[in-house]
This record gives sequence, C-alpha cells and structure tokens, in this order.
Amino acid sequence: MLSELQEQLVERLQSGDFSGLKQVLGTLAPADFAEAIEPLPAEEKAVLFRLLPTGSAAEVFEYLHVEDQEELIHAMSSRDAARILEAMSSDDRTALLEELPTAVCARLIEMLSPEERRVALRLLDYPEDSIGRLMTSEYLTIRDEWTVKEALDHIRARGNDSETLNVLYVVDDHGKLLDDVRIREFLLAPLDRKVGDLRDGKMTLLHATDHQEEAVKAFQKYDRTVLPVVDGNGGLVGIVTVDDVLDVAEEEATEDIQKLGGMEHLDEPYMDISFARLVKKRASWLVILFLGEMLTATAMGHYEEQIEKAVVLALFVPLIISSGGNSGSQAATLIIRAMSLGEVGLRDWWRVMRREIFSGFALGVILAIIGALRISVWAGVFPNVYGAHWELVAATVGLSLIGVVLWGSLSGSMLPFLLKRCGLDPATSSAPFVATLVDVTGLVIYFAVAGFVLHGALNSPVPALRGPVAIHESASKEIGSLTFTGVTDAEWLAPKDGTHRIPVTVQLRVANGGAEQVVFPVTESVRLSVQDGSGKEMVVPADGKEDPVISQSVVIPAHGSYTLARTAYLDWDRKTTQAVLHYTDDRGTEQRTEPLPAGDYRLKFTLSGNAVDAKTDGPKTWTGNGVTGEVLFRLTEQPETK
Repeated sequence: MLSELQEQLVERLQSGDFSGLKQVLGTLAPADFAEAIEPLPAEEKAVLFRLLPTGSAAEVFEYLHVEDQEELIHAMSSRDAARILEAMSSDDRTALLEELPTAVCARLIEMLSPEERRVALRLLDYPEDSIGRLMTSEYLTIRDEWTVKEALDHIRARGNDSETLNVLYVVDDHGKLLDDVRIREFLLAPLDRKVGDLRDGKMTLLHATDHQEEAVKAFQKYDRTVLPVVDGNGGLVGIVTVDDVLDVAEEEATEDIQKLGGMEHLDEPYMDISFARLVKKRASWLVILFLGEMLTATAMGHYEEQIEKAVVLALFVPLIISSGGNSGSQAATLIIRAMSLGEVGLRDWWRVMRREIFSGFALGVILAIIGALRISVWAGVFPNVYGAHWELVAATVGLSLIGVVLWGSLSGSMLPFLLKRCGLDPATSSAPFVATLVDVTGLVIYFAVAGFVLHGALNSPVPALRGPVAIHESASKEIGSLTFTGVTDAEWLAPKDGTHRIPVTVQLRVANGGAEQVVFPVTESVRLSVQDGSGKEMVVPADGKEDPVISQSVVIPAHGSYTLARTAYLDWDRKTTQAVLHYTDDRGTEQRTEPLPAGDYRLKFTLSGNAVDAKTDGPKTWTGNGVTGEVLFRLTEQPETK
C-alpha cells in the first residue's frame, strides 16, 4: 500500500498534476503523509509542502525525522520555511532548532513573528535535555472565580490555540499555578458552579529545569496524558504532552542499550549515520576495553611459574573469567534498569550489596558443583586428562568459581552506584566494562586459590626423565636356521601434571630362515633390570622374583618370525615422589620396583631361549644367550622447561 502511494506521488509530481496531488494528499493522515514522502528527495518534498495548507504542512512536518526536517528547510524558500515554523507546535519547533547549526537557527528565528520568536528564544534558553526544551506554550488557563459557563465559553473562544483540551489550568493574577482540572469535570458540573469548587488539590507538576527523564517517570507513575510545567516561583510556563514523553523514553532507552553494549550513544539512526562517525562512536570504548584486557595478560604472566608447574590450570582460565564476567554483567544490567525505573536509589546500596552477596554466593555454588562434577567425570573416563591431582584441581576450580562469581555480582551491582554518586550515567558501567574488570580480578582470585589448594603438589619435587634417552642398537644371535633378536623401543612423553612416564618395549623375535616351516615349542625368559651409571644393579622386582618362564608352541613359517613383546614403564610414586619401574608379567600381574632416587640409570634386558626342530630325526636344540639391549635415562628432581 505504501509503495503504491509513493509511486502515485512520484508520477503526479513528474507529470505536473498538482490538482491530483492535492486530492491524494488531502486523504492522508499527517503521519502517513510523512512516511510516504520519506524516501523522496528534499526538493520534491518541498514541492509537496507548498501544495498543503499551512496548518496541514506544519502537522506533517512535525512527523518527519529531525534530519529530514533539516534537509527540507534547506530545500525550501525562506518564506515557505517561515510559514511552516510559525505554525508548528513550540515544542516540536524547539526540537528542530536545537539540532540546527547556530547560524541556520538564528536565521530561522528571525523569520518568526515577534510573539513566536519570543517563545522560541525562551524555550531554547532552558538547559539541553531539560523539561523546558520539551514543553509547549500552547495551553489554556482559567481563573478560580470563574463559573463553569465562563470557562466553557473561554474554551470555545481560545481552544484552537491549545495543544490539548484534556486539562485546564487554574492560575492566579500573577500566573502562579493553583491546580489543574480535567475537562470532564466542566462537562458534568452545573453551569453556575465556580471553578474553585471543582479543584481537588491533587495536582502533579514538573519543573522546567529538571531533566527530561523526570518527566518520563512522572507520566509512568501518575498515568497522565499531560502535565503542567512551572518555573522556580511556581508560575505556569508550559505543558508537556505524552507524545513528547514517549519520544524521550524511546531515546533514553536506546541510549542506555547502546551504552550497555559498550559504545557511545548514536544520536542519528543507524542507517543514516556516516561511516566515520559510526567507527568513532564504537572505537573509543573498544580501545579502552582492549587496554583493560591487556591487564589480563599481565596477570597471567605474574602467575607463569604456577602455570608451568601445573599446566592444567590454564585449561580453566576461560571458564573462570567468563563466569565472573557473566555474573557481573547480569548484576550491572539489573541495577541499571532498576535505577532507570526508579526502583533503586543511592540510599539502597547497602540493601543491594547484601542481596548480591547472598545471590552471588548461591550462583557460585551452583556453578562450582557443576564444574567439579564435570572434572570428576572426565577424570574417571580419561584418567590422564587432568593429571594425578585431579581432585585438587576440581577443588580449585570449584572454590574459584564461588569467589569469582561472588566478586562479579558484587562489583557489577556496586559500580552503577559509584558512577551515579560521582554524577555520571550509571549505564556507563556497561556489560563489557564490568566483564573486563572481572576478567583481570578473576584471574587473581583463581591463581590465589590454586596456590593455596595446590601448594603441596606444586612445590613437591617431581622426578623427571631427562634426555638424551638413548636406545641401544638391537643385538641378535643366530643359531642354526633360527635367529634370536632383542629389540627395544623407547618413546618420550612430555611431562603433564607432574606425571612423567616413558614406556620401554622389549621384544624377543625368533626368525626362521629355512625353506620350510618349523614347529617351535619355545621356552623363553625376558629379564628386566635397572643399573646405575657404574653398572651396579639397583632394582629387583618388588616381590623378589624374576619374570616367570613362559612355555608355548608356535608355528613359524619359512622366512617368517614370531615375536614375544614385554613392556615396562617408568612412573613416579605420589607419596614418596620417587620413580618406580612398572611392568606386567605374562600372567597379567602388575609388578613394580622399589622407589628410585634421582640419578643416571640404565634399563638393561637379557634374552634367552631354546627351540627344538621338529623336522629332525631327534631333538635338536638351539639356545640363544647373551642377547642384550639397554635404554639410558636420567632422573632429576624437577621437570625441564623448554
């Protein structure tokens, strides 16, 4: 519908059908007219306004955006502009004049009649964003001693000049406001009744120098459509209508939302603001927040030593700081909104603090339980993911969440009070600003808790495997057509959460180089031992026994092989903080050595075995002895940092 109307207007403008244009324009409400011509160039808008009667042109002009009004004023002749400005409501005219450059504003004011010029200058003399800039001077006043009939006659005579007739204002001889009386009281009262008898004394008024937000609060509280405005002496100077208050409420809400998003207020519609101004409005706060977040890196650098000792702490940094930032943003948003609605004042800061302490603690406990439970489940499913001290890690994360969420709720709720006490807009304590503040302080809380809970685990000496971890070349011995080969395989695993482990695989391989397969009843023994740097044996199995002898029969194809693998690994004992040698024997039983102190070691193996060739007329045994290999390693007290 709107697009069709716009097409009609453009077609009639281009064809010069002004009589048709007048007919179309005469059927439109002022608001619809303003919306229909919004996309048209300013020059075409000026033509359309010349076709309208002065009163209608002023009404339509008032519905245009201020930016469109300014463009249209420049496109109009001085005479047409003065004609519209003269007929405009004083409050809408003030809104336009305060947005124009000073020179343009002065030129337009000079075009007004002396009476309207005086009104315009008086309204512009009030502070910016004050109720005085919002009010209109078109209203009706009556006297206390008048009768209802006299008041109604006055309304009929002067009513067209008033912004609204819903309420009449009773003043004395000096213009001081005595009371306001709604029009329904006059319509229902006898004609000979005095105006003074209709007064109830329940008057609500505004002060011209108060901020416009006070008008919004008053309209919300008293559910009125119009309120009188007085000066410092109580004299009636204007009225404020609900349509203007709705505009203020929308503008203030938009400003608060944009500030909560961490940016300056956009004083123009998003699609109309220039690229440079948009970047400028957003960049200032982004730079400030970025500089604030740089303190996060500084805080983490301060705790670098703790992170090196327990790398797992770094995994939970995003979780901790985001939880604190989220709780702080929630609290700040709640308090800012409560302040804007008048639900909370400066004197309520202590009550708010108490509520946020308890609610922050409760929220922190909820998140702490979830976080600790998650760590416990993961540690059970993946034993090495959080290291040997996963219980302490869970306790650290849980306690940190309680502290950080409590601090976030407290700081987010108190910051708006502090800003308001300093005369600043509480909305400045935006969610990104609170989150940045809590990020930095949250890290301090987290690592302080970690240092307390993990103090013993972080500071106890941890045996570490040091390189080079050398693998002795494979040794082999050929007996007949069979070959016994000793193979070692060592893999370095980086230190993780204090657990340092190196697995060593020892293999016995029996290879058949003959032309036919061999049925090989084999008995083999693999013995592992640990020696110090001088060759002295340091370790025997904890149970005092050597590895059991395994006897089994295998079929080795021609040019094939059979491999028996044995694996051991070095780990450290949590209680003694010394290394031990672990291995599993061929019966599936885990064996372990006595603890090893720091020093240089050699893991040595010896292979032996015998076989019987089933193809011979009698048993023929090959025996392989002295097939050995070794892995060199060093145990030190602390892990090496790279």
